[in-house]
Amino acid sequence: MQAHMSFMSFEVATTAGRSQPTSVLRRFLAVLTVTALTTLGLGLGLPAAPAAAATAPTVTAVTASSGPLAGGTVVTITGTGFVSGGTTVKFGANVGTSIVFTSATSIKATTPAGTAGAVTVTATTTSGTSTNAVSFTYLAVPTVTLLSPTSGPVTAGTVVTITGSGFVSGATTVKFGANAGTAVTFVSATSIRATTPAGVAGA
Repeated sequence: MQAHMSFMSFEVATTAGRSQPTSVLRRFLAVLTVTALTTLGLGLGLPAAPAAAATAPTVTAVTASSGPLAGGTVVTITGTGFVSGGTTVKFGANVGTSIVFTSATSIKATTPAGTAGAVTVTATTTSGTSTNAVSFTYLAVPTVTLLSPTSGPVTAGTVVTITGSGFVSGATTVKFGANAGTAVTFVSATSIRATTPAGVAGA
């Protein structure tokens, strides 16, 4: 195989024959012209580049993650795609209020009233609604139905088992009169333990 090349044109020859001389400059100008026309969207009947598809917002975390049935809990929502003045939030089927836009990745909303249990938090913009399974839990007011033991010394230190309903792991406090119990241990939604503080004689 033999190759002959000059600055302005080139040709390739093999045992099968020789190519027609080709102008490097003519090819370069043709490529440059097509590139320019494509970039400017002119001529050639070439379609314009499609617009980028709109992306729905996402919700990846909420803080706080629980609150009372009456609503009123201010929740910070982390995610993507939030829009100033154009984002709504729902807690389950109910619309959150007082939406505060912090950034495209953070907003705040106040919970509406709800029923006990977990609900999915969603954010909606004109681009769509989030589909991430991030939840907020509405907490029922706890009840106390039984104490064991029911009495102890005025000095601190009696471990009391409390039976009732609506207890929440890591989010339940106990008071004996005006004084807070210590070492609160969550057993279940219906049972916790707490150690008595020091007190005065009487019920």
